Amino acid sequence: MIRLGRGAWKGRVLRPPRTIRPTSGRVRAAALDLAGPGWLEGRTVWDLCCGSGAFGLECLGSGAAFGLFVDSSRECVEFVRSALATLGAGDMGEVLLRDVRRLGFDQAPKPDLVFIDPPYGDESVISWAFQREWSKTIAAPGGLLIIESRSGRRVPEGFSHRRHGDTMLCWRWM
Repeated sequence: MIRLGRGAWKGRVLRPPRTIRPTSGRVRAAALDLAGPGWLEGRTVWDLCCGSGAFGLECLGSGAAFGLFVDSSRECVEFVRSALATLGAGDMGEVLLRDVRRLGFDQAPKPDLVFIDPPYGDESVISWAFQREWSKTIAAPGGLLIIESRSGRRVPEGFSHRRHGDTMLCWRWM
């Protein structure tokens, strides 16, 4: 179960399939707190390896203008599309069924906030997410990249990090 904790949809409950691991409300709140109050207003957010889409939905409800949701699981993509429709936000987001490592990021306009929450067991996606050059250019200047991973991993130079129980948020400003 996902309980949205901020913005226009505060308190709304969404029920993803049991096979989807949503980012906890506590971790979503901590990630959004990195940007500060009002920072999301009118901005573009990418929720990569989106799973339930909870983070991107929380951003849209908190004032973000547009969200791109990408996941390689058909079940996740269908859930996020349904959640956007349920919240009356179908025109605020685009949902893609893709492996994030195969997206052409260089051709798209840069978002203001990128959140990546790869499956904790998939080290190849985590390593890709931390790639030094890519992680410096994924978001617009002044933008923010946040990577969620399991606690205890080594954090590359240039990233700040904070532990939240078994979860670690790593971030860098562009």
